[in-house]
Amino acid sequence: MIALMKWWQSLGDRRRHLRHPSQQVGFINLEGASEQRSCLIADISASGAKLVVANGRLPEEFTLLVPHRCRVVRRMDGKVGVQFVDDRLALP
Repeated sequence: MIALMKWWQSLGDRRRHLRHPSQQVGFINLEGASEQRSCLIADISASGAKLVVANGRLPEEFTLLVPHRCRVVRRMDGKVGVQFVDDRLALP
């Protein structure tokens, strides 16, 4: 087991994008399910996230809904431009 851990650590962090810590609640939308499952977004980047879920069984693909608190910055012809107020998930 120790050898496996050393091997894993030797690989280093090969992610393409920097991860940002978060403690935001997200929602997992499963296709065909009537309800959404909540999760904790432990960290997030431009290309992925680490989720903490109560029951780790998930399909290979699902939709992650990440709520943002928004401020209206522009209104025009039924369209609204918003700015994210809560920058905990804002990415560079």
